[in-house]
Amino acid sequence: DPDYYRARIAETHALRAELERNLQHLGWEVIPGSANFLLTHPPDHSPTARECVATARQRGLFLRDAGPMGATLGDRAIRIAVKDAATNRKMIAVLRSLFAKAEPVPVAYAGSSIDTKASFR
Repeated sequence: DPDYYRARIAETHALRAELERNLQHLGWEVIPGSANFLLTHPPDHSPTARECVATARQRGLFLRDAGPMGATLGDRAIRIAVKDAATNRKMIAVLRSLFAKAEPVPVAYAGSSIDTKASFR
């Protein structure tokens, strides 16, 4: 059904844009793209992608170290899948709690705030 797929593409695009904005508010660089994932670099003070992925995994958040995917991506490139709004909120909460160095930055999805103590589990 073409209408179904158009709706899914539009929904994914909107979820991706929200996730991108919220990551940028946390100081993450997001490489421009249109896929159902984001290629990112955490803030300069963050550990390597390998360390970020391992730390996030301990909290139930599965990220991908993107460094091995390209010679020029570096050791801090992380691939983050775009999920549904609730899961994206949980991802942002986990990333904020794991990598924040300063005061929390308010993050909003459709008018709601995220509890910085929220667990991904």
